[in-house]
Amino acid sequence: MTQLYLSRLPCDDQCALRCKPRLWGQPFRESTVLLNVVASSRMKFKLVSDITLIIATSLVCLQGKIYLIRNQHGGREKEIGFENDHGQNISPKMALLNVFLGLFLLALTNIPGNVVCQNSVTDLVTPEFFDGIKNQAPATCEGKGFYTRDAFITALNSYPEFGRTDTKREVAAFFAHVTHETTGQFSFSLSFDSWYLSIISSDFCYIEEKNKADPHCTSPQYPCANGKFYYGRGPIQLTGNGNYIEAGRAIGFDGLNSPETVARDRVISFKTALWFWMTYVHSVLNQGFGETIRKINGPAECGGRNRDQVLDRVRRYTDYCKRFGVDPGPRLEC
Repeated sequence: MTQLYLSRLPCDDQCALRCKPRLWGQPFRESTVLLNVVASSRMKFKLVSDITLIIATSLVCLQGKIYLIRNQHGGREKEIGFENDHGQNISPKMALLNVFLGLFLLALTNIPGNVVCQNSVTDLVTPEFFDGIKNQAPATCEGKGFYTRDAFITALNSYPEFGRTDTKREVAAFFAHVTHETTGQFSFSLSFDSWYLSIISSDFCYIEEKNKADPHCTSPQYPCANGKFYYGRGPIQLTGNGNYIEAGRAIGFDGLNSPETVARDRVISFKTALWFWMTYVHSVLNQGFGETIRKINGPAECGGRNRDQVLDRVRRYTDYCKRFGVDPGPRLEC
């Protein structure tokens, strides 16, 4: 079934609508429409109704960037026309043909009637957001030069279902966990003016687990290679021979014989985090943040164990939710 998703950014003078059609389960094309909502002396961009939104979006999928334009000249409005992504005007007849073609394809491909509007992951994980996290870490943190937004976005392309629904909470939950898992040194500063002790964590600091003595050959149904260690690596700190082997099969690297790839290839590193997330965590998001903790580190942290770790994850999650302007929801602890 074809599905059409629109992503709308909070905006003052511009809004971005991103079309993400999927034909027969495969991504077909992604395009963006920019709507200038500020009237100028010559023109303003305007979507006049929901049906126009659907029509215009179908044209986006067909032709790249399409703008619905209402021209104004001398106080008199001219007819509505279309402009393609090369800045060329489309004749009214061609525009009408495109409208009918768009509607025909909408019916042919069985696009749901309700177009879903949501923030896309890339709209939330901006360069400022990502770099703001890792720039807190000192230069001695190996992860500071390893984890990059570009690597995350590249890895994200392999997991289109991530953040598709309840986007803000899922992004907040994911980054709450990966920053907790990779946090390193702590810097303490005492403010005599405010009488408080501030603790600043160095997130995205670690690539590999600090304790490298344990090989973590913990799944007897999977083999372990001689001399190889399956301790935590990457943003989610992928751990255990079974996880490495399954992640390798899904992503395309030798998790059995080359687990160190997760600490050397930054894109694969983020892919392992997203693979683990989509395999074990994504499905429980609607049960509250506490269930995501249970899926990631339940035996060590849930049921009253290591509550300080749980509270740290919750603090991060609620902070990100506040930043994104979304309520964190119920059942925050496990």
